[in-house]
Amino acid sequence: SWAAVTSQPDESGETLQLLAAAHETVDDVITASGQAGSSRYLVVAERAAPGWRATVGGAELAQVDRPDGLLGFDLGSHEGPVQVTYARASRMPWLALQAGVLLVFSLLALPLRRQGGPR
Repeated sequence: SWAAVTSQPDESGETLQLLAAAHETVDDVITASGQAGSSRYLVVAERAAPGWRATVGGAELAQVDRPDGLLGFDLGSHEGPVQVTYARASRMPWLALQAGVLLVFSLLALPLRRQGGPR
């Protein structure tokens, strides 16, 4: 995986800085831009999806569309520690389903007493 700061949101942008990236995360520091007022974009070699979130110095970044489908964020003039993370949107319903199945099987495993005596 790789991540970079570019001057344009698409492939035509100049690479301004390469960032350290690991499996589904980026944890690095973005330095100040040499050009005052210029736009900068964070590009990550992952497919764009709703679960991606990026922050720089605690400020949330807006996701941008790229023609190649890669993940991109608008940096603007932000600088400082950057964190990019991914959380699956389907995680909560899946955990709730697992808890429900566990509850049903736990109830079915309880021993029940028979009512009445032998006939």
